[in-house]
Amino acid sequence: SWLSDPSTSMAFTWRTLDTSEANMTRATVVEVCTNEAMTEGCVRIDSENSGENVGAVWHLPYSDNWKTVHKAEICGLTPGTTYYYRVGGVQGETEAWSTPAPFSTGPTADSNSRFTFVAMGDSRGAPDRLSRTIRAAVENENPAFIIFSGDFVDDGTRQSEWDAMFQQSEEYIRSTPILPVLGNHEHAAIHYYAQFNVPGEGGYYGFQFGNAMFANLNDCWNGSGFIGTYGIACTGTMI
Repeated sequence: SWLSDPSTSMAFTWRTLDTSEANMTRATVVEVCTNEAMTEGCVRIDSENSGENVGAVWHLPYSDNWKTVHKAEICGLTPGTTYYYRVGGVQGETEAWSTPAPFSTGPTADSNSRFTFVAMGDSRGAPDRLSRTIRAAVENENPAFIIFSGDFVDDGTRQSEWDAMFQQSEEYIRSTPILPVLGNHEHAAIHYYAQFNVPGEGGYYGFQFGNAMFANLNDCWNGSGFIGTYGIACTGTMI
């Protein structure tokens, strides 16, 4: 997903299935390279290499629901470029990494480059159907990103439904940014905010991709105003 300018940044979220707060995984690292072998043009964002216009890493307090959620943002990427990333790190004598996966940065705001995006929503506790839909979208349309209009699950307070959704769709959402908004079935549950990277309060927000502007709105929210925010570490506003 993105918290800042889609042409020069990327944000990541992942979980480690720790069993207690005492043994939770505190190592939070993302490595981004220009080749799948993860040997060329590499940048590592961790607690020692972070800051404004560089990137940031952080993890949420341990929860019996979602265990340990890790988040990261990397800045200073080249527009319109395919990168590969892996997340994980070293804790004690244990080193663990995800399988490298690709992602692409967006075009610059003054670009006339063509792109495709997919809008979908209302899977409502049908993770198998959602997985098939996302797979078809990714394989047939190769979208730059997916906008999801809410109701990923039937009850946003049930972690088991989120687990099923992520497990069945993981293969297809590892490389395609998801820009979500709350639906009424999420119940504004902390589970949603914990497991997604969303700018501001996540109720509604706008972003620019290439020469197009997008607004993700939540008509279940009773607040007012249009949220403008920056990412954790990068410059470039999500309007």
